[in-house]
Amino acid sequence: MGSTAPDQPLVDQPLVGLTIRTEPLPVRWQEIFSLAAIVAVADVTLYRAAGFAGPAVAALALPLLLIVGVTRPRLGPDMGWNALLLVAVSLRLLWCGGPLAVMSALVLMTMFAMTLTGSRPFLGRIAGFLVRTAGWGVRGAAEYVCLAFGALPGGWARRIRRPAAFAMPAMAVAAFGGLFLLANPALIRHVREALIAVQEQLRIWLQNLSVLEVLFCGVVGWLTIGVLRCRGPVEAGVLEDEHATPANAPLDDDIYQGYRNTLAAVATTFGAYLLFECVTIWVRGTPEAGFDYAGYAHEGAFWLTVALALSTGVLCLIFRGSTLIDARLPTLRRWGAIWAVQNVVLALAVFYRLWLYVDFNGLTRLRVVGALGTAAVAAGLLLTLIKIRSNRSAAWLLRRQMWALGVAVLLYVLPPVDRWVTQYNVSRLMAGRSAPAVYANQVGNSTEGLLMLAPLLDAPDPEVRQLTALRLAEKRASLRSAGEHWSAWQLADRRFERQLSALAPRLPAAPE
Repeated sequence: MGSTAPDQPLVDQPLVGLTIRTEPLPVRWQEIFSLAAIVAVADVTLYRAAGFAGPAVAALALPLLLIVGVTRPRLGPDMGWNALLLVAVSLRLLWCGGPLAVMSALVLMTMFAMTLTGSRPFLGRIAGFLVRTAGWGVRGAAEYVCLAFGALPGGWARRIRRPAAFAMPAMAVAAFGGLFLLANPALIRHVREALIAVQEQLRIWLQNLSVLEVLFCGVVGWLTIGVLRCRGPVEAGVLEDEHATPANAPLDDDIYQGYRNTLAAVATTFGAYLLFECVTIWVRGTPEAGFDYAGYAHEGAFWLTVALALSTGVLCLIFRGSTLIDARLPTLRRWGAIWAVQNVVLALAVFYRLWLYVDFNGLTRLRVVGALGTAAVAAGLLLTLIKIRSNRSAAWLLRRQMWALGVAVLLYVLPPVDRWVTQYNVSRLMAGRSAPAVYANQVGNSTEGLLMLAPLLDAPDPEVRQLTALRLAEKRASLRSAGEHWSAWQLADRRFERQLSALAPRLPAAPE
């Protein structure tokens, strides 16, 4: 296309319902402010953070600053859902954060940037989005330099419209503000103290500046420029059809018989195994003497989950391409439906195994992860059945399975899992069950879990009472010695401090 005149509007080219600009975008003051603010906020809340309150602030502030800087941000339902998840993760980080919550916030912020540039926020597209954004960052930085020196038509000076609209109000505010400041000696003192404090903080910041921090800020600025200067969606105009395209020829007879016999064989195998599972565990009700809970629940549940995942892969392999246009497809689908029902029963068997072990030996975070992982695999199986039923493509299935995995991660990150785990174990200990004691007082418990330990000071078992008192005393000493940096603030810690103050007479002196 030909070049446009400097004062003419930039030409948009339609592409898959979106517009991609081929000319340099004009530089707006909001863009420059957004870039500088994002780099500064990321440095303070992420690189220099001493705890989880910093990432909590970043999860809310950085997306808002991106909206300010992006030209014509593409708003929609995807952005709304993403924003709600960011708020939820931020609240989680403020209550009682963890590394997994920080990683979730970073992923959600990346997906938020994807929605701003017109890309669907699929987890599988994050890597491609970052690569494309890095490329736009290089080009955008070059445009900044060229526009600043007027090397392109309509350089920096010509991009600033109506300078008087900004200069005159600024001069008036400065003049009257100076007069009001001179008329109030107390205000002068406060301003002087504030300037001294800012100077001291700047000196400390410069003293602690490192090469890694400079590189971190550079990468943040580079990627931010890529988002702000992005011309279009990460898909680069390629609209991928999520409906499967069948092959031109039906299945070879040998291949069809192989698929049919495979489905019949695995359905028969699953049926025999599920019958054995039902008779030995479900019908009997209580395990026999010497029952190996660890082997049955840990190793056994893991291998059954692997069987579920393998079933998903086999179904995807069979119901694709030529299978979808073969006249004998209904027969394959009937066998597939039988096998699918058996897989659902198998998933219930896995959950029952996990429940047996929890009932016997208490609840842990790892066992919660196991249950969520099994649920994610079962959801992947159900999505595979939907794909088979509606002739969806492999890309459609992969994206939805990634969603299922993401939902499982968020279901672990957002709810107070430690609180529920400890609360369950405490209830069992108070009922006289001693097996969960090691898990209720495990060293790795977060503060939200420790908040639930107070009832154990009155537990029937004296050893449990002593162990709990010692654990609470050690935690009280660690909270007192913790730093006072703002980014280390946690609501759960503050509530726990108040609880420990009330319990202080019942706690021993913490070891030095």
